[in-house]
Amino acid sequence: FYTARAITSRENALLGVVLTRQTLSAADAALSDSMRNAIIMLVVILLFLLLLFFRHARIIDYTVLYKKLSEVDSLKDEFIAMASHERRAPLTAIRGYADMLKSDSLAAPLRAQSIERIDISARQLDSLIADMLDVSRIEQGRMSIKTERVNAAPAITELCDMWETQAKAKGISIVRDIAPELYISVDPNRFRQVVINLLSNAVKYTNAGTITVSAQGGEEFTLRVSDSGIGMTNEEREGLFKKFYRVDTTEVHKQSGTGLGLWITKQIVELMGGKITVESIKG
Repeated sequence: FYTARAITSRENALLGVVLTRQTLSAADAALSDSMRNAIIMLVVILLFLLLLFFRHARIIDYTVLYKKLSEVDSLKDEFIAMASHERRAPLTAIRGYADMLKSDSLAAPLRAQSIERIDISARQLDSLIADMLDVSRIEQGRMSIKTERVNAAPAITELCDMWETQAKAKGISIVRDIAPELYISVDPNRFRQVVINLLSNAVKYTNAGTITVSAQGGEEFTLRVSDSGIGMTNEEREGLFKKFYRVDTTEVHKQSGTGLGLWITKQIVELMGGKITVESIKG
């Protein structure tokens, strides 16, 4: 077949006509070449777009990673500052009461009180160090859990007795609803650590009223520690079991703490096959 094309000047005046003769095979070949070139161009564009997408995704990943690293770095700085503060208070108390004990004229009641205060401060330091070691063990997967079937009731009752003196000093009563036999498979030492953390928080953040400790068996063992304390908002509850988390309120900052206790508690409970939850209303 023939194709014609007009040749015009810049003023669009017709100068002539070019007449060409083509075969269908040549036209098909030209069409195939055009399609091939178009496909190649499309593939190149798609590869370029994918490259841009992956580059953008990596930038986003780096941004998220940087943000997380910044948060971790900030948490680390806060923890170091908090741990230093927590360490300083009991050390100062130990030094102060130790200096008092050097005096030969110190009355017997004051001497006994000083020894008791030193013991309390030493236990605070021991607790801080234990928490830091537990964090390291948990993060490295070295937290050992040795479960055995035990009656949990005596341990819970004993720990309630242990915290009752401190609770009474604040005008708080500890109400117990503990079944006499509660056989469960747990690591006894880690189970005691969990109960101590829960009772410690209840006493620490309750200014008046009652703390109720309920422990019941049946199809599953349930331990519930309820208190008439300061309470939490929805947002505060969501962060409660996070590492280093402390509610940012005046009432909380009045109390000592590293924000590790409940995080460690949650890890231990889950390692023993349980779960821990919280219900609370602000105030």
